[in-house]
Amino acid sequence: MSKQTKLLAYFGSDLALRNSARYLRKANASGYALLALDSHAMALATRARVPYTLLDDWLDPETIVNALQVARDCGTRWFEPARAEFTVDGVCLPQLDRYNMDWFWQDAVLSLELASKVKSVGITKFKFFGNFFPRAAVLHAASDVCSRTWQAELPGMGSFAANLEAFSPSSLFSTLRKALGKLKTAGAAEEKASSREGAPFTPGSVVLVLRYEEDLRFSHLVTQLCGRFPGKVAAVIGSHSSEKSENVFDTWDIPVSFSARWPLTSWLAAFPSWLLPTIDPELQRRFLSGYRKALDASQGRPWQRPMEILKFHFNYYCRYRWPFLYKHNFRFWSQLWRRTQPRALLVTGEAESVFVLASHAAAQLNIPTIVIPHACGGGRLIWEGLFKGTMLYNSRVQQRHFERSGVSDSTLQACAGLVAKNEYPVQKVKAFSGNGKCRLLALTEATGEGPHLNTYTSPSANLTALRALVDPPPDLSGKIDVAVKTHPHISDLPMLEAAGPAVLQRLMPRASELETALEEADLVVGVNYRGGAMVHALRMAMPIIYFLAEKEPMLRRPDYPYDTFLEGTAVARNAEDFWNLVRRFLADPDFVMDLRSRSVNFARDNLTDEQYPGLAETIEDLAPAETPERRCCLLPERVHDRSSTGGS
Repeated sequence: MSKQTKLLAYFGSDLALRNSARYLRKANASGYALLALDSHAMALATRARVPYTLLDDWLDPETIVNALQVARDCGTRWFEPARAEFTVDGVCLPQLDRYNMDWFWQDAVLSLELASKVKSVGITKFKFFGNFFPRAAVLHAASDVCSRTWQAELPGMGSFAANLEAFSPSSLFSTLRKALGKLKTAGAAEEKASSREGAPFTPGSVVLVLRYEEDLRFSHLVTQLCGRFPGKVAAVIGSHSSEKSENVFDTWDIPVSFSARWPLTSWLAAFPSWLLPTIDPELQRRFLSGYRKALDASQGRPWQRPMEILKFHFNYYCRYRWPFLYKHNFRFWSQLWRRTQPRALLVTGEAESVFVLASHAAAQLNIPTIVIPHACGGGRLIWEGLFKGTMLYNSRVQQRHFERSGVSDSTLQACAGLVAKNEYPVQKVKAFSGNGKCRLLALTEATGEGPHLNTYTSPSANLTALRALVDPPPDLSGKIDVAVKTHPHISDLPMLEAAGPAVLQRLMPRASELETALEEADLVVGVNYRGGAMVHALRMAMPIIYFLAEKEPMLRRPDYPYDTFLEGTAVARNAEDFWNLVRRFLADPDFVMDLRSRSVNFARDNLTDEQYPGLAETIEDLAPAETPERRCCLLPERVHDRSSTGGS
C-alpha cells in the first residue's frame, strides 16, 4: 500500500474526454497515489507509464472475501421484511430481479470497506469521479454506487470530479446510432414484426425462450427438437425485434416471435427520480412503500447503510424498473402463454429477469418449464428462488454447482447433448508458428465486466500469472511457444495490455476457435481460469497445468468456485511452481501421461453425459403430449390482482 496521503481512485471510463496520460502523470506528480479500479484503468496507467495500486493493495483478501459474502446476504435478504409490498400476482420483483443487483451490492459493500480503510491509514484527500445525476446500478453497467458512497462516508476528505463519459464521442455515437436505427426500422419493423408476432404457434408446441446472441448455443437443440417434434417447435427471442436478431433467426425454419422491450437502463438509470416515466402510479407507490418498510427494518443490518446512502438506486427500481418488468414483461409472458398454450417451455439459463419472469408466468399456467443452463461450466449465482421449473444439468460438475447454490434435488434433471461445439461465432486460426517448440495454450480468465470493484479474478493475480507466462527462465526460453486465448465475448484486452507487450504479442484473434487451438497445443495452461473452455480441454484429454496465482483466502470466495476442475490438472501456485511443472512436462514422458490420465479420469467421472437422456426424451418425460385433461389444467383467465401477496 502507498504511504502517500492523497489518493486518486478511478475506473477507466472516468477519464473519457480527458487526456488520460497527461491527467494521470499530473496527478502522480502532484503527490497522488493512483488506485486503478478496473483493468481499463490499469491499461491507462500503463500507457501513461505511472505507478498504480490495486484494490487488494488496500484491502486484504480476507476483507474482500468477507465483503463478497456480506453482499450476497444483502442481495437475498434486504427486501424480506417488505416481501408483501414487493409481491404482485405471486411474483416478488426484488427476488426475481436480484441478478441485476448483484454488482450493486458488491460495489456498495466493497466501497464502504475501502472508505473505512482510507480513513484508517491517514489519507487526507481522496479524489474520485461520478455523474452529475447519480446513475443506478443495473447488472454490470456503470453506476454511481461507489462515488456516492465515498461522498457520504468521507465528508471533507472526498473530492468529487465529474465523469464525462456520457459526452464522449463513442457514447454520443452509440446513442445516435441507436436512435437512427430505431427511426430506420420503425416503419419496416412494424410490418415485419407484426408478421413475426402473428407467426402461429401450433397448440401444444415446444417453445424456446432465449437471447438473440444465443443462436449458436441453441441451433443444434433446435435441429434435435424439429426432428422429434416436426411442426411443433417455436421460439421467442427474449428481446424486441431488431435487424440483427431478424437476420440471425431467419435460418431457423420454425415460427419465431419477439418479446416486449426490456426496461431502459443505458440513460434512464441516470435520470433524477422526478423525471422517471410513470409506468403505473399504484405499483410505484406500493414499491416505494416497500422500500421504506425494508429500510426501517434494516437497523443494525449490513444493508442499512447502502439503503440509506443510495436512495437514487432504489428510486429507479421502485419507480420505473419493477413496475415496467411487471406490467410490460411479466404480463406479456402471461398473455402469450395463454394464447399459445405450449406443451413445454424451454428457457435459457441466463438469469436476466425477463427470462426468469417467463418461467414464472408459465408455472402459474401449469405449463411444464425446463431451464437450459447457460454454457457448460459453473456460474456465480445463487439459483435458489430464481427460475420456476426443472433445471437441466449436463455434467456432475454442473449438478454439484446447482446443489451448492440452493437448487433442490427434486427440480434437477440430467440431460445429454446440451453443449454446443461453439457458443459464439469463431474461425479456425493457426495458434502456433510450428517451430518445433513445446506449444503452450493459455486460457485466460476475464478480470471482470464493467467498471466495478468486484472482479471475477483478482487483477493482481492475473498480472502475476500473465507476466510469468511470457517470461520463461533462461533454460526454457528457446523451448516454449505460448499462445494466449481469450473468451470470444469477454476478452478483457485492457488487462492483457496492462500485463505488457509480450502478452499482447502472443494473443490469438478474439474470434479464434477453441477446438482448433486445442488440437495444435501440447500443453494447456489455465490462467486463473474456471470457464467452459476447461470442459472442452478435459474432454479432449489435454494435459493441463492450472496456474492459480490467487492468494489463498481468495480461493474461498463464495461467488466463483476455484476448485471445480482442480482434480483434472496439476496446480501451480506461483511462477516457480509453474515453470518446474513445465520442465517436468518436457523431460518426463510419464508425467505427460499422468496429466493426460488426470484429464481422462476427471472427464469420465465428472463431465460425461453419455448416460443421460437427450433433450427430446426429457421433454416427453416432463411434458407428456397434450391431452384434454392437461389442457383443462391451464388456469382460467384472471384479472391481475395487485393486492395478492402470495410467495413466488
